[in-house]
Amino acid sequence: MRHPTSFLTSPLALGLFMLCAVPAQADEGRRTPPNPQYQQECGSCHVAFPARLLDEGAWRKTMGSLDKHFGTDASLDAATREAITKYLVANSARRERPTPQGQPTQRITETAWFKREHSEVGSAVWQRASIKMPSNCAACHTQAEQGSFGEHQIRIPK
Repeated sequence: MRHPTSFLTSPLALGLFMLCAVPAQADEGRRTPPNPQYQQECGSCHVAFPARLLDEGAWRKTMGSLDKHFGTDASLDAATREAITKYLVANSARRERPTPQGQPTQRITETAWFKREHSEVGSAVWQRASIKMPSNCAACHTQAEQGSFGEHQIRIPK
């Protein structure tokens, strides 16, 4: 008779474990459902960042202050703003830690996730003319426009 715990070392158990473990690890590759209105309005100036990169509070604050959008007036009509806000909130990340002032972290580059994922990138890389700043995702992430930031799609320009 086989020992009951031998199942845990069988190929079937290993396969089931891998199927259960993949979604948690593949979350980085998870894509936000496309939204043409968001892509058109926000993607006309910068990468239409995947909604999962900020939490609900950050998106609400960002969309509520488009007249002062990081130094630019990105105002939208009320109906468009509401529709895009609804989309971003519905697809937002789990709660991010607020800033020391208790405000939502609005800059993706200031989130714990971004800092952890880019910790090995030196400050000189961000200052290259081909990159210019950490928020220029498309400079290194070849599939950023499609919302994919996988490690196999990174090409750091000279």
